[in-house]
Amino acid sequence: MLRYFLITLSLLMLTSAVAPPLTAHDRDKTPCMVDVIFEDDEAGVATYFLLRLQHTNRTGRGVEAVSVLVHDKAGEMVRNSDAICGEPGAGIGAGDTGQCEKVLQVITGKMSQKVGYDVWVKMIEDQRAKIQNAHMCEIVGVRYLKG
Repeated sequence: MLRYFLITLSLLMLTSAVAPPLTAHDRDKTPCMVDVIFEDDEAGVATYFLLRLQHTNRTGRGVEAVSVLVHDKAGEMVRNSDAICGEPGAGIGAGDTGQCEKVLQVITGKMSQKVGYDVWVKMIEDQRAKIQNAHMCEIVGVRYLKG
């Protein structure tokens, strides 16, 4: 009897050392990135810095948006934001996975024309260095669809 108790105790200690339990924060982290998108607007070329991540809705209600803490590769929090999920008004349905995104910065065509090409390129590179360090997003809140 003592032998079985010791074996069971040893197995419990071994499995707890090998696979620590996940915390809520571990389950709510997802890779994310900032894309640079160029689009024509009424005055020229606009530059958008767009935060993107995938979210799995594990609830029974539709998700309209998420609140995120953005971390760099070292795990340091570099910003917080919200992100709209799925199609406007439709969100991400119960049990589905979909994209959430947020425009973090815009350099409009009017601004790019006003400052000139060289300054515009420098602005893009400067913003890219500051914004594109997103690596992992931690979901800290959810806004559900109404209705």
